[in-house]
Amino acid sequence: MVGLGTSITVDIEISGLTAAGEIVSAFDLDVLYDPTILSATNVTFGPFLGDPFLDLLTGFSFPGPGVVDFAALSFLFDSELATLQSDTFVLASLSFDTIGVGTSSLTLVLDAINDVKGFD
Repeated sequence: MVGLGTSITVDIEISGLTAAGEIVSAFDLDVLYDPTILSATNVTFGPFLGDPFLDLLTGFSFPGPGVVDFAALSFLFDSELATLQSDTFVLASLSFDTIGVGTSSLTLVLDAINDVKGFD
């Protein structure tokens, strides 16, 4: 529980990769929330798809009340991504301000279905 006017951060994680021998080279996700309780303010991407200034294309937007859209595409080789990624890691951290009293669920939605492969 957080108080009104408080800033909060929520990590969006992925897990189960090592057991399956998989990597993440790209993603495009939406998070839905109650806009009467929360106001999205920022998205910070984790370092596990590469350096955002050299190896990674990222973007995020707030396309409407109660929606955060965020995506990343790595330009690293599969072997480089495998070195950066463990079984569980943070894809992105979402920041919100609390603007109302109550609770809000967060719903994760796969925004685009794709099977993007690395350069390998």
